[in-house]
Amino acid sequence: MTYRTLSLLAALLLAGCDASLAERKEPPPSQPPAEEATPDAPKTCWDKVVTPAAIETAPDQTAAPATSKTETHQTLVQEPKETSFEIPCPPVLTPEFVRSLQRALAARDLYGGSISGKMNKRTRAAIRQFQKTDGLDSDVLSIAAARKMGLIAVELPED
Repeated sequence: MTYRTLSLLAALLLAGCDASLAERKEPPPSQPPAEEATPDAPKTCWDKVVTPAAIETAPDQTAAPATSKTETHQTLVQEPKETSFEIPCPPVLTPEFVRSLQRALAARDLYGGSISGKMNKRTRAAIRQFQKTDGLDSDVLSIAAARKMGLIAVELPED
């Protein structure tokens, strides 16, 4: 093969890569979550967690044992799932708020870092661990988790 053919082949292979892997649903740790309004709550912020499908690969029992070729089959164990959840908007995530968050996580023995007021990797890992008990596997703080820790006021139903 020539150099040009190899270059073209490489470009085609890269173009065929799964674009969803490059598309991160959660913001990188250094950036605040993106603001997204919903029709029923126009001034709220939301994030999304996408849980991929789980597929199990097993050897095919119908294959003849005398052959050296192994046949396998795949079974869908879990459907892909998309979960949207409300998050504090960027103006709320002040250094003072993050320090309060870090103290709340430390009080629950989930955070062992310094109370810096910065949303760092350790803080995000503690957020993920705290929210995982409620079924949300994300390092982006949800409004529900912030309320559960007493960081954001709980909305009372109107009488």
